[in-house]
Amino acid sequence: MNSVFPGERALPDRGRLNQAVRDALRHLSTQLSLLTHRVGGRLELKGTDLECLDLIDTCWSAAAGSPGNAIRMTAAPSSCR
Repeated sequence: MNSVFPGERALPDRGRLNQAVRDALRHLSTQLSLLTHRVGGRLELKGTDLECLDLIDTCWSAAAGSPGNAIRMTAAPSSCR
């Protein structure tokens, strides 16, 4: 039984789609690591410093302006957990 109607293209099987997504995410991760390395080098920061700054930037407004909440020293909002 053919589940593809005439004139429609058959989609690649789920395994190939999953592999394509994993490959794209791996490539994106590599590119972000390279960008982080270059930005950190110019600002004389380590990668973990940039990750911490990103966490604070992401959670700052959600944590009602409290850095303690943003780094989970107190109860953080669910959006930053």
